[in-house]
This record gives sequence, structure tokens and C-alpha cells, in this order.
Amino acid sequence: MPLIKCVDCKKKISSSAEKCPFCGCPVSVVKDNTPSDKLKKSLEPSRGLQFALIKGRYFVTGLGSCEDTDVVIPSEHDCKKVVAIADNAFRFAEITSVYIPKSIVRIGYCAFEGCHELKKIIYEGSKASWGCIRRDEYWCYNSSFDLVCKNATLHF
Repeated sequence: MPLIKCVDCKKKISSSAEKCPFCGCPVSVVKDNTPSDKLKKSLEPSRGLQFALIKGRYFVTGLGSCEDTDVVIPSEHDCKKVVAIADNAFRFAEITSVYIPKSIVRIGYCAFEGCHELKKIIYEGSKASWGCIRRDEYWCYNSSFDLVCKNATLHF
């Protein structure tokens, strides 16, 4: 039985297992979500995003000079972790999708309010780890989109 790498915890696991014995990620997700080279290239971080450095970690504060409609938030900026999307960061922005890395632990108040063109948020982690992100009140107020995680798709 061949070994495969879990996409969540990165440990080697049996391809015949139903789920990763270390983190619980379903093996079907591991097999189906191995990123292709094309996907890896398309996940290049968006350029021009605004950041604020707070206590040694970065918050995304807005689009800045970024003109992407498909925004890719990096997990690091200037060699420091990106941990949050600030209050009002993308409020009323004309974006169609956002890629959020697992490093994000907070999404601020009205961060995606009024993003009427937003159709999809792609989250690097699992549905369980999405549930651990602190999402402030009205984080997606007046927006409707699908959230795609490793093991689930949710509609907001």
C-alpha cells in the first residue's frame, strides 16, 4: 500500500486509510486536492495589497494598488506571518474571489461587506480549521458567496 502526503498536516499516511490518523483529514480530500503545477502558479500572491505590522505580525488592511479581481492573500509578507484581514479591508471592493491561507486567524468587522461581485472564498485549510478563525460581526454582510475548504463547500 503506497504512502501519500496529507495536505493538512503534511505527514505520510497510507493511501488505503479513510482519514489521516494525525489530523483527521479525509484521505479522499488528500487524493483530490493535490495541487497541480497550474494551480500552484495561479496562487502567486496578489501584488499591491496593503498591510499593517502589529506586534510583529501582518494584517491585510486593503487592496492598496492591487488591481486583481481574484485576490490571493499571502501567508507571509516581508518574512513575517500574515495573521488577519483587518476591519473593512475589502469593504465594497469589486473582487470576484479571495484565496485565504491557513495563517489567517481573524477576519475583521465588515471585511467583505458589500462585495457584490464576490462569488468564492477559497480557504487553504479544512472546514474544522475555518471554524477556528475568529470572524467579527458583519464580516461578510451584504455579500453572498461559496466558501471552498479542503473538505467542504459552504454557502454564505
